[in-house]
Amino acid sequence: MAISDMFPEQCNEWRIAVTNTRGYFREEMTKRQYTLSQELNDQEVSLQRALWDAVVDDVMKLFP
Repeated sequence: MAISDMFPEQCNEWRIAVTNTRGYFREEMTKRQYTLSQELNDQEVSLQRALWDAVVDDVMKLFP
């Protein structure tokens, strides 16, 4: 509080910069999450098939 009383203009600039940075970060994270979600949805069938094949292979190894 004492610093903001001594340097109100600089503190206000810093608060604005922090707020802008947080907003940019949230926006980028939202974009990345959406992109990854779309990629996972696009690859869901192939991932399910790969998992199925891996499980079947492991089960087959248990029974000669």
